[in-house]
Amino acid sequence: MDRLKKIGPSSWRTTQPLPVYGKWKSMLRLENGRGVRAVPVYLPEDSAIPAKEVPATAHFTRPFVRDKKILQREAVGGSTWLATPAYLLLLAIAAVWLVTLGWGLRRLERTAREPVGGGVDERAPGGARVRGTVRTA
Repeated sequence: MDRLKKIGPSSWRTTQPLPVYGKWKSMLRLENGRGVRAVPVYLPEDSAIPAKEVPATAHFTRPFVRDKKILQREAVGGSTWLATPAYLLLLAIAAVWLVTLGWGLRRLERTAREPVGGGVDERAPGGARVRGTVRTA
């Protein structure tokens, strides 16, 4: 990662060399407040995906695309029959977690209202609290 340094009215340069070899992914990223766009400078070939190499030539013209498309170029889509149940399972886990959290907080609220020590909690005239046991003769 390297920031660009302005060297002219419309010219920018990296402060250190970018790796354009091996398994490195080199790209120029631009954030405009609404999203992050990127243009690949160099992407290695990956036969496991499969994805072709994007070579780093001396001069090139490439369009800016969403940076996620470059960083996750192995994501080529897939079937919804697996994704839909997976997302529904995550939704169910989140719902159960929230319900359990709410239930636990309600229990804590109820126990916080109970008197301490098992004595009778009565209000005396003027709103003062009187704690103790009540004895009848």
